[in-house]
Amino acid sequence: MNPRKFFVVGALALTFLTTPSSSSAEMLRRISIDTLVMSSDLGVIARAVSADTTMTDGQVMTHTTFIIDEVLFGDSGAMVTVVTPGGVVRGGPIPFMVTTDGVPVFNADDKVVLLLTESSNGLHDITGFSQGHFPIRGEGLNAELVVEGSANPVPLNRFADMIRRLR
Repeated sequence: MNPRKFFVVGALALTFLTTPSSSSAEMLRRISIDTLVMSSDLGVIARAVSADTTMTDGQVMTHTTFIIDEVLFGDSGAMVTVVTPGGVVRGGPIPFMVTTDGVPVFNADDKVVLLLTESSNGLHDITGFSQGHFPIRGEGLNAELVVEGSANPVPLNRFADMIRRLR
């Protein structure tokens, strides 16, 4: 192959492979809050305390444990474990990260409202992936969250009351 042609083909391939995808979470079908709540088994206000990522049969999954501050609906103990695809695998010679569009990533001490569906072994999935996950900013009476489709942050107590009324 001509060296100039090889360079052009290589540059195009590199550009294609390194250009960020614009197809991220926009590809998820928008689900109404009413449908998310009615499709969920459990709604909680919780704080992330630990995460464990494993790779089994080529699938990377993260189990994040949350301490529950308040149950909005459903039955739960003091903690809940949520399973999400992806995460950081540290078990081999080189750590690597797997991400999945539309799936939230949790950090220690993240405070969130979660709408959950019970899966196997007492574990939970987030209903609608990122659509059932609402990060909380602030504390106490100043706590608020950003809800898609809302121009302004929503006070946490108002959002929690709405969730309870939907059930």
